[in-house]
Amino acid sequence: MKWNSKDLSLTIRIALLIILSLEVLNSSYNFVNIVGLFIILSMVAANDFYRTRVIDRNGKKIWTNFSILLSVLLIGLLGQLIGTDFTKLYVYLTIPEIVQIQLKKKNKWLSLVTFFLFCFFYIKMISVDSNSLSGVLKSFIYTDFIPFWSVFLISYLHLNLLYNNQKINSLNSELIEKVDQLKSYSEEIKEISTLQERQRISQQLHDMLGHSLVALKLHLEAASNIIDEDIEQAKKVLKKSEEIIDQSFLELKATVNELNNESGKDSLSTVLEEMALRFSLIDKLTVSYSIETDIDGLANPYKEMILNISREAITNSLKHGQSTNAAIRIAEKRSILTLVIVNNGYAPKELIASNGLNGMKKRVLDLGGDIQFISGKTEGLTIKVAVPLKEN
Repeated sequence: MKWNSKDLSLTIRIALLIILSLEVLNSSYNFVNIVGLFIILSMVAANDFYRTRVIDRNGKKIWTNFSILLSVLLIGLLGQLIGTDFTKLYVYLTIPEIVQIQLKKKNKWLSLVTFFLFCFFYIKMISVDSNSLSGVLKSFIYTDFIPFWSVFLISYLHLNLLYNNQKINSLNSELIEKVDQLKSYSEEIKEISTLQERQRISQQLHDMLGHSLVALKLHLEAASNIIDEDIEQAKKVLKKSEEIIDQSFLELKATVNELNNESGKDSLSTVLEEMALRFSLIDKLTVSYSIETDIDGLANPYKEMILNISREAITNSLKHGQSTNAAIRIAEKRSILTLVIVNNGYAPKELIASNGLNGMKKRVLDLGGDIQFISGKTEGLTIKVAVPLKEN
């Protein structure tokens, strides 16, 4: 069984009551007085036991205060009847419990009421000349006032130190728990960041290589179709295929450099011009573009969005729409960046979600923008992007 300070205090007080009981038995009181004194002693013991074991554990503050005052009142009455200083010692043993209540429940009046009851009962026990007021006052100060408040001050300092240590330990436990939570959150964020980086790299490689592979496939198919009829034209097409492969290597290197935070990329307008020129080399597709704002001065996320969506849209128009013409228009008005891509290919009745389309949507949504896919009545597909510009 683990004891706490209240259990120890209760045990000492019960032992003190037993000593008082022995004094009562050895006194010269008659039987009726002895029975009356034992009733008072029993009431004090029962009250203290019930307060420590029941009331305190149920958290009833008002009953705890009442129980303490009742014990002080009864023990003071007992002190008046039998005239012993053991009853004072009993009150002193109650003071730490009063201090503990004040520290936890901010109850300041309990100690004052206890002191006044203490004074009321024990000031009459001062054995000095009643005509000497200064003697009574001096005796009261030395025998009652100083001992009472000395015990109170020592109890307060000791229990306040213990109480603060408990709060510090509790705060330390909470802090350790929060640190563990932060570590857990940090691991989760790290996993999410890793996953997002993988998705970004995957999308980057798809945007960069997808259109080149489609163009290369079309060139090789064209060369295969005309090699028997026009070998010179087939050689030109194969030469263009080599250029596409070389350009793909350059783009792959540029992408790797970007992922490694390396510099040296061409301006966005130059990259768009080269992309349009490369697609225009293919007889089946002519790409034109119109730039009505300073796209090279945009922040990198906006540049990446323009380039990757343009690549994906042109590649899809060639791959799925069999387009022969495509146009790119980039403008900015009232801090809204717009990108419009139009082709004259097949007008899809329903767009099927793919990595490319999902990638376009994600890039625009990540910048807080909106993207629309509009099919023409007879032919073509228009992609409209609107993104709010933020200051760098």
